Amino acid sequence: MIASDWCLDVWRPIDDLTMNEMLSRITPDQRELEAGISREHLIDDYTTARNIARFGLKYKSFLDIYKLLGVDGLIQHKYLESVKEKVDFLEK
Repeated sequence: MIASDWCLDVWRPIDDLTMNEMLSRITPDQRELEAGISREHLIDDYTTARNIARFGLKYKSFLDIYKLLGVDGLIQHKYLESVKEKVDFLEK
């Protein structure tokens, strides 16, 4: 993640919920569950998304930027795919 010094709140720790309260609000989807992704593994994603919503921060994903630039395949972060699927993607 890249952010300017104007929006460092994106990394603000959650200080108004307990760990159990946070975990109770995180719901992995079916593919994440099948891949063995736990609620605890998604705490960073939850914190970032919550801070974006809480502080009204604007964002663009790398995939959005790549589409605008007409670029494909520079970064590969497909955590739900098997190693074989990742290798196949990179060999294209």
